[in-house]
Amino acid sequence: MTSINYIIGESNFEQVRRAVAVILAYEIANQKNLINNQLLIETDPEIINSLEFQLSCLPNKVYEERFLNPVEDEIPILNISIVSNSLDEVKSATKEQGILNILIEGWQSAETDETNRGDTLATQKLHRMLWVVNAIIQNPIYYKLGLVDNIIGWRQTSNMRFGRPTWGADNFNNDIYGQLDLNVKIMEIHDNRQLELIDGIDTLMNTGKDEFGMFWISNFN
Repeated sequence: MTSINYIIGESNFEQVRRAVAVILAYEIANQKNLINNQLLIETDPEIINSLEFQLSCLPNKVYEERFLNPVEDEIPILNISIVSNSLDEVKSATKEQGILNILIEGWQSAETDETNRGDTLATQKLHRMLWVVNAIIQNPIYYKLGLVDNIIGWRQTSNMRFGRPTWGADNFNNDIYGQLDLNVKIMEIHDNRQLELIDGIDTLMNTGKDEFGMFWISNFN
């Protein structure tokens, strides 16, 4: 009787989820590095304030498949989850093709101070954070999501959704949650291949695991 002669490993859609998390962690660390370098030489107070605001918007960790809400000192963070994978466009003896739906979630927080309401500031920070995420994913260099093999037909972000901020117990800490949809045309090839990221981006990353799940951070400098 004929049987499969290899151990069936990760699917391409699982590896695409990881690629999205790694790219975001890498490029967010890169953005932090660029901002900090500019702050060393900038003298214009308005530009300095703008750069410091941008820096405060960028998340600390990028999780995969996290389902617990963050605690206050974790925020800002991102989470990457698979919503659905409809492999029904093309089917052959060795290939399947369809649309992978990924949900990118973000949490932000801010405190009320003498000049800003915390709920307004948290909302503005969330808007900026998800815009940066969108700009990274939609950058032409990541058209194939950094994957060497030609299994990505296209990738496209779509809806951004923003919740309403919630007041903290002291009416000063304000949390807010938002989402960005990412749709990817993906091919599954049944030959047990392992995908690789361009330029070895994943080798520059550190992965960790805590009580909330697996996350990626970068040592980019």
